[in-house]
Amino acid sequence: MKNTKRKVLKGLTLIELIVVMAIFSILLVGIMAFFQPVERIFKNTAISEKTYSYANNIEELIETKLKYTDAVWIFNSSKVDGTGFMKTADGMTDDEELTAISEAFANMYYKDVFLKTSEPGGASTEAYAKGKVHIMHLINDPANIPSSSVPSDFVIGQIGERTVDFTSDPTQSKRLTSSLAAESNNDLIINKAYFKAGDAKYNYHYSLGAGRLVNPPVAPGTNGETYRAVDNDMNDADLKIAYDNLNLCVVTTSNEPGVGTTHLSSGGFNYLGFLNPCTLSVANLPLMNIVYGGGRTSNRVCRTSPTAAAGATAAPPAFYKQGDATHTPPEAFKVSGGGNDYIDTSINFDDDIYFIFSYADELTT
Repeated sequence: MKNTKRKVLKGLTLIELIVVMAIFSILLVGIMAFFQPVERIFKNTAISEKTYSYANNIEELIETKLKYTDAVWIFNSSKVDGTGFMKTADGMTDDEELTAISEAFANMYYKDVFLKTSEPGGASTEAYAKGKVHIMHLINDPANIPSSSVPSDFVIGQIGERTVDFTSDPTQSKRLTSSLAAESNNDLIINKAYFKAGDAKYNYHYSLGAGRLVNPPVAPGTNGETYRAVDNDMNDADLKIAYDNLNLCVVTTSNEPGVGTTHLSSGGFNYLGFLNPCTLSVANLPLMNIVYGGGRTSNRVCRTSPTAAAGATAAPPAFYKQGDATHTPPEAFKVSGGGNDYIDTSINFDDDIYFIFSYADELTT
């Protein structure tokens, strides 16, 4: 009888398999724990690079708009209440108030301004100047727009710009020669893709002044979220915004409904908290052509006693340079201190910001 050899099949028992799986699970958890901070740093870095790029583009747009302005007024929308420009005490700036502000702006800087135009044969003609007042609106909250139907593309971080025509002819009862059209989607100057593209996941919040992001002394959110705040907003610091030191904070954060920002309170002050991760950049706004700043003067001339009809030459001609006069924003938007005029305000990310400005190279006859 032949002896038959049986093959004995060896393998892992159920207990051994369970032990091996447990070891692999522990190793996997350890590896994931090792790489998770690296992944988080990489993700936050990618977000920071993208948001900084977006914010820098917006900063460059604002800087380009304001750099060569001839004159400018700057204010938060709620600051109009309690001034001579107020029409309705609602914490907002409506079109009627903006019209009054634009009228006062054109009257202060351009009443009586003459331009000389060359004619064939070397002759020149003097005529009162015409131009445009620009109104740039930085939107922190569409709810600040006093309208029953806010345009669909007016979102947090968008910027609108409108213009209204004026004349410097003092024989006219008003400087403005056109009506201020209601804000519409056509007035927006930031590409809509920043807010509506597939990867558009951010909002942009603006505030006058400079600051830095800090950790507020408050408990994190209910789901473990952490928030950051701007130091001058958290401390309710007074800012002295001068024309030779004009800065703008731009904070970028998530645009997910209900999670991007939250209102916080500590030390008796209310401020806005931004969900982490968020970024802050400060835009410096150099104003190169301001006619009332730094002793600069303009080549335009103003008639000292403008009694002649439009375009007529009074005799004897009496002119003065516009820069020789004292041109500062009205008391509604500035105070004086230490020999310098500045805008008395504080950081407020709930308030919209308005820039009222003009360009000398837009003046015509």
